[in-house]
Amino acid sequence: MILRGTAIARQPVVERADVGWARRQVVELAKRHGFGDTTASRIEITVQEAARNIIKHAGKGLIVAQTVASQDTHYLDVLAIDSGQGMVDISKCMQDGYSSAGSMGTGLGALKRLSDEFEVFSQPRQGAVFLMRFWGEHSRLEQKVRERMCNFAGLLVPHPNEQVSGDAWSLHCTPDFELALLADGLGHGPDAAKAVLCAQECFHGIVERDARMELPEMIERMHADLRRTRGAAVALARISREQHQVEFCSLGNVQGMIGEKTRNRYLLTSNGIVGVEKSRAHSQVYPLHPTEAFVMATDGVQSRWQLPPGLNVWRMAPMLAASILFNQFGRGRDDVGILVFPPVA
Repeated sequence: MILRGTAIARQPVVERADVGWARRQVVELAKRHGFGDTTASRIEITVQEAARNIIKHAGKGLIVAQTVASQDTHYLDVLAIDSGQGMVDISKCMQDGYSSAGSMGTGLGALKRLSDEFEVFSQPRQGAVFLMRFWGEHSRLEQKVRERMCNFAGLLVPHPNEQVSGDAWSLHCTPDFELALLADGLGHGPDAAKAVLCAQECFHGIVERDARMELPEMIERMHADLRRTRGAAVALARISREQHQVEFCSLGNVQGMIGEKTRNRYLLTSNGIVGVEKSRAHSQVYPLHPTEAFVMATDGVQSRWQLPPGLNVWRMAPMLAASILFNQFGRGRDDVGILVFPPVA
């Protein structure tokens, strides 16, 4: 099974007019990718309430929506992200009728009721992140398959001045391992998006034929295909939880990290740009203990970031963890691509 992030909507929320812009963008995205009227209506109300909540409580923030698809299923994630004062008591704030801003106090409870899956993170002075997930009406997956499929997160956020992302990810799942691609097109905008789409298509072709191919050889084959584009930094990872290891191979500025609580280990990368500078990529195998998370990130995220004490994001839903990393460590001037594989114990 191959999963990929297929489309993104990004809308800053700084004034009331942005609430409508965010709602229209996300609903249009949902309908364009096969969500029916009933689900689209739930998405519309959810985005409106989430954006209003940002204006009311944080003053400004961001709505991000992303569709994820495979042959058998698709879902849409809506993220509401802000850097406001945060919430002291999340459970109290979620109760209908409670409001710290003098309103009716029904917005946050509605977010949970309307979405198929709901997660929230907030701490005083660390802002808030809300995750609302909506499954496609015709997803042909049993619940246990959905749970395995969602034991990772891929987050893409376009450059602030762009509507398309110059970063992209894909994930190939097998019974023995997961094979991940994260690519960062040179620059940003449509030409960068074209480069990473080419990398994705090449990756999909390779894994359908031989998912056990050596990672440096995969990148070598991508180099030939990406020559007709502006090029991209590309990282590949083969994650095997049963063997307690991850093999990592990166050509360019896509970083890999193994984390446990607040301790991080950063993985080696090679210099080069796939499709432009033909350099030999090198792969290395690292131990990956059941209590450790594995993360890949493009250079839209600060290098060698460190979580503050007491903030163990690896025990949260993977997409929530990815969104917190973006909110706290995103540079704010580039595309962002993040893949999170949480601990299994």
